[in-house]
Amino acid sequence: MSKITRHFLPAERAEILELLKRVAKIRQKSDPHPILSAAQDQVAHGYAYLNWSLLHRHVAKMAQPEFAVFADRVLHSDDVRKIRPARAKSERVADIKCELFSKNIGYLAEGFGDGDPQAIVLADSNRLSELMKSNDAYYYHPAKVLRHRERLRKGKFEVPLVAPEQWGVYWVEGFHQVTAALEEGMTTIPVGTSLALAQQLKSLVGVRSHGKTGHRYDLSDCIATVF
Repeated sequence: MSKITRHFLPAERAEILELLKRVAKIRQKSDPHPILSAAQDQVAHGYAYLNWSLLHRHVAKMAQPEFAVFADRVLHSDDVRKIRPARAKSERVADIKCELFSKNIGYLAEGFGDGDPQAIVLADSNRLSELMKSNDAYYYHPAKVLRHRERLRKGKFEVPLVAPEQWGVYWVEGFHQVTAALEEGMTTIPVGTSLALAQQLKSLVGVRSHGKTGHRYDLSDCIATVF
């Protein structure tokens, strides 16, 4: 990859392309291919692209949620795991531990009933941001956002809680958590609701891709069904 190309690509995208290029170099030596470009094209074929040029161009311009899914696929591929085992281990350590805003949600909003089980919807950050900022109750509190950003950097996140309604979403708690996650570059954000309303919320803000979302959240301590 040329220095000029790397300069105009965001760092995370340049890194993914550099990893794929390293895979191509290894294949060139082992197959062997007469030229590196043939090995790069072979790598591109594995991701359903006709050639390396098309893969490179698409990675450079794809929307962030789509890139997150693609990057997750690359980082978890066998070829890439072999050349970056230490990085893969550090990423597992860096998972963000989540906690529910409240274990009992029946008294928090009219959309919830007493004893309702909870659900967590993996939301597209861009869709969630648009819905959040269209709400008349939305406001930005710098100090609270900063507090949640600092918690994220320490590997902790309080899952926002909302109740989807016909007109949109009633925000029980979470403007500042979502804003903090957005400012930290999170492309997927876990959002809590009742199990009965989870599908409705998913249709509003859920991650559209049927593949992996690429999120870094550890939801193991949250007693909730994940959508």
